[in-house]
Parts: sequence; C-alpha cells; structure tokens
Amino acid sequence: MIRYCVQRLLSAIPVLIGISLIAFILGLLTPGDPAMMALSRDGMSEVTTEMIEAKREELGLNDSFPVQYGRWLFNALQGDLGRSYSDNTQVSGELLRRLPVTLQLSACSLILVIIFGIAGGILSAAEAGKAVDSMMKVLTNLMLSFPSFWLAIILIIIFAENLKILPTSGVGGLRYMVLPSVTLAAANIGMTIRLMRSSMLTEFGKQYMLAANAKGIGKVRVLLAHAFPNAVVPVITLIGNYAGGILGGSFIIENIFSLPGIGSYVLSAIHSRDYPVIQGYVLVMGFTYVVISLIIDLLCALAQPKIRLGGKSL
Repeated sequence: MIRYCVQRLLSAIPVLIGISLIAFILGLLTPGDPAMMALSRDGMSEVTTEMIEAKREELGLNDSFPVQYGRWLFNALQGDLGRSYSDNTQVSGELLRRLPVTLQLSACSLILVIIFGIAGGILSAAEAGKAVDSMMKVLTNLMLSFPSFWLAIILIIIFAENLKILPTSGVGGLRYMVLPSVTLAAANIGMTIRLMRSSMLTEFGKQYMLAANAKGIGKVRVLLAHAFPNAVVPVITLIGNYAGGILGGSFIIENIFSLPGIGSYVLSAIHSRDYPVIQGYVLVMGFTYVVISLIIDLLCALAQPKIRLGGKSL
C-alpha cells in the first residue's frame, strides 16, 4: 500500500507542474495590459507611454517568460498569488476568506450525493423491474433533465416565495445551504443512482453472489456485505470527480443564491478581466482536484486490493 501511495504521489507532480504552467500562460495570453490596468486602478486619468513602461518594469513584465514563470511559481509556493487589479488586495487572502463558503456548499452537496445517490441505487437494484425501480428511473431522468439555474428558480419559488420556509440568499447557517446544495447536487444524485444500480446488477450475476444466495444468506446481508463493497468502487471514482467538479463549478449557484464564495469572486474577476484572480483560481482549483483524485485513488485501493496490486490476482 505504501508503494502504491508513493507511485500515485510521484505521478501527480507532472500534473501539478502542468496546471501551474496553464494558469500562468492564461494570464499572458489574455487581452489587456496589466501595467495599464494597474495604473488605471491607481486613479490616473492621463497615462503616458513612459508611465506604462515604468510600471511594466516595476511589475517585471519585461523579463523573459522563464524568469516571470519562475518568480510567479516561487511566490505561489509561498502562498503569494499576486494582487488583484481591481482593488489591489492579496488574491490568496481573498480566496482563503471566501473558501469556507464554497467548501460548506460543496460538502453539503457531496453529502447529498453520497447518501441519496448510493441509497437510491441500491434500492433500485434490489427492486429491479418493479414499481420502485420504475419510479427511480423517472426521478433520475428528471434530475438529469433540469438545468441547474432552472431548478434553482423553481426551488426558490416553492420553498422561499410560496412556503416561506427557506432563505433565498446569503449565509448564516445550514438553512441557507439547503436550496443551493440541492440544486448543485440534483444532477449528480441522478447519475450516481444510475451507476450504483448498474454496478449492483452486474455484481448480482457473479458466481459469489449465486453461491451466497444458495447458502440462504439474508437478502439485506447479501446486498450490503457481499455486493456493495465491490459495486461501490466505480461509484467512489465518480463521486471523486463530482467533488472536484462541485468545488470548482459552483459559479452559477453562488451567483443565483448570492453566496460570497470563490465562484462568485472569480465570476466578478472574469467580468473585470482581473487576471491575477483567475490565475490564482485555476492554480488552487487544479491543485485541489489533484489532491481529491489522489484521495479517491487511495480509497479505491483500500476497497479493492487488486487495484494496488496492478490488477494481479490475490
């Protein structure tokens, strides 16, 4: 297991370097002159060519690409992601200040996916071909069909405007996370139910399941103790991908529900072409996604020993 962990960690290093390169190049290729933006931020109405050139020299923009990248990466490794063009605040500090809101939203959404996705898939597989299974299929189709922004509007109308039991925006406790987390998790729950059902049905046809049934083992024990540990491995991988996607893809949801998280911060930066913020976001989210992928790989290896043995028989 230790050898497998070391291999996975070493394989992540080139990916992290590639992410840092992409994040840095993103700032170089995007239109606009950082020196001009910095001078405009300082409130200067008349900007001369000499002033722009002096600011470029101050910001190190006249250095070669390797020098600029090395300096940026060195600062990033120390937690310095630069300063925002819009308000001259530290990008890393602002990301850290907003991170708890995004993490809370992502965690609530992921918990919903894990609980209802896995439980729904097991129930659907256990009742395959029956009325419950048909209802689950209809439900998953609806979950996968509704666009997130449309579902958000429907939930706001029902639970906030009509029933008046849940808030529509802001932060202040778990009540404020119910509508956004349900909106963010809905499609992922539907896909998880489908995959869990399919994986469970595949396990039902294997010889060890036939032997367990022939021994007269109870249905619940067969489902949870025999089929589930093997069927859940691909679902863990899928949920791991969701975790990274949810964390980095909450732009629309945070904007709709006025949540002061990372997504709304970066969306504002995109509108104002605040490239240091975008660079920092890409780097942080890329690093987070790699870490989540490593954790998921380790969980899969723990659940399925053949993975850490390279597919060899035990």
